[in-house]
Amino acid sequence: MGRERQFLRHLTLEMFVSDYVSEQGRPKHFHLHRVEHPKEQVAFIFCSSGTTGLPKGVMITHHNVLSLIGQSEGRLRLIVTGARYAVESDNLPLIEGYALGFLPMYHAYGLMTLLYMLEFESTMVVMPHFNPETFLRTIQEYKVSAR
Repeated sequence: MGRERQFLRHLTLEMFVSDYVSEQGRPKHFHLHRVEHPKEQVAFIFCSSGTTGLPKGVMITHHNVLSLIGQSEGRLRLIVTGARYAVESDNLPLIEGYALGFLPMYHAYGLMTLLYMLEFESTMVVMPHFNPETFLRTIQEYKVSAR
């Protein structure tokens, strides 16, 4: 408990649940509700790949999400290079440049990349679907790079 609490203490992200109705991409209502039991309350349900059977919904709690972000942040300086991350020691988390989102948001990696960008106040270019030529062209066009 002590080690886990220390690990998560530095995170600046607060856990909230947002229920809003969107109309043409614009929120009509946006109400934040504090999550009372982050270790038990489900934040996302991802689809598994079904490697040992049929695909299943995998419940990820709010605590799981913050832990994943904390593992990537960890008071390190992160520099985005395309879809790969290089880590340098520093006291302030920072992502320079653009991240490239090429996986669907129902995939854990796709959604977590988006959440990293929100946490680090950075920019993510999202591809509607993966295509190798578009992937490479997008890296060039948006200068998805380390610096």
